[in-house]
Amino acid sequence: MVEMLWTLRLAGIFVNSRQTGTISRVAGGQGDFSLTITTPKNGDKLAYGLGRPGKLRLTFIAQVTPKKYANKVRWTFPTIKGSQRKVTYPTGRKTFDRVTYTKLPPKNSAFGPKVVKARLEAGGCRVSDQRRFYVFYPLGERNNPAGKYPNWFYYWRQTPAARPYGQRVRIEYGGTWFKGCKQRLVPAIFHPGWAYKTLHVCDLSRDNFRLDYPLINRYWVNKFKGFLTARYIDVFALAVIHEYVHQRCYHAWRAGKTIIDNDQDGIPDGVELGMKFSPKKFQTYYPQKLSKIGGDEEWLAYEEMGRHNPGQFKKHDWAAPGSQWP
Repeated sequence: MVEMLWTLRLAGIFVNSRQTGTISRVAGGQGDFSLTITTPKNGDKLAYGLGRPGKLRLTFIAQVTPKKYANKVRWTFPTIKGSQRKVTYPTGRKTFDRVTYTKLPPKNSAFGPKVVKARLEAGGCRVSDQRRFYVFYPLGERNNPAGKYPNWFYYWRQTPAARPYGQRVRIEYGGTWFKGCKQRLVPAIFHPGWAYKTLHVCDLSRDNFRLDYPLINRYWVNKFKGFLTARYIDVFALAVIHEYVHQRCYHAWRAGKTIIDNDQDGIPDGVELGMKFSPKKFQTYYPQKLSKIGGDEEWLAYEEMGRHNPGQFKKHDWAAPGSQWP
């Protein structure tokens, strides 16, 4: 009853980037000169590699006119907290430079937008240019600092997607071995008696981080309004929301209590009418059409999922692939 049977689908992966850079130019005592960063491009999306430790290898290229000023270029490279940076030419006085960041950072907030800057001074004048790019981690690899969880679980667990209703809850990785996680169509499970108030998120990669779920509400005239689709961090967030509802139901109605539940739907008979459920029906609404919901307590969990705003956690997702990649 506390397990979820959801439909997940396969989706493709694509990459896209674009440049919106500008050229800086100034007239100096030694003549006109210009500086343009040509690599990376504005908006480029760059990810750490799959190795252990993970490495992010970046190439920075600037174009200088006239070329005689090439050795006067000075770079300012971004830092990634918790990742070791190595610059090929530490003086930075080159139009071409390579920078390697070794080890994925421990914090999800260390990923995302970064800015590289270059400047050139000659004849008492200065020009500069900069590019904004984005840093990601490999979705399914286990080269995060902990190493025992896949990257998506390690980093998404740090985000608001892991805090239903803003509450901090205990979340562990269930993989493909913990209780209901052995079943492919179970993205998460709350199992009473296994650790205290702990939710287990299963291996979401088995179904390519895609979830189709019903949009339902017992207070609507038309109580079923079709299906919604979630991807990546939204799937994680919805799995947590769903199981958090089961956790609350258990501790409100069943933990250390004896209840009457003749229809075996998880909700005590005495409260069902007040909640617009029938104490005589295992699943009050659409028992045939939506039979995979699996009872009135499950209906409550799916109903809460419908209150989630799709995409609200997108800005926290730096997985590649993920909500922001491509």
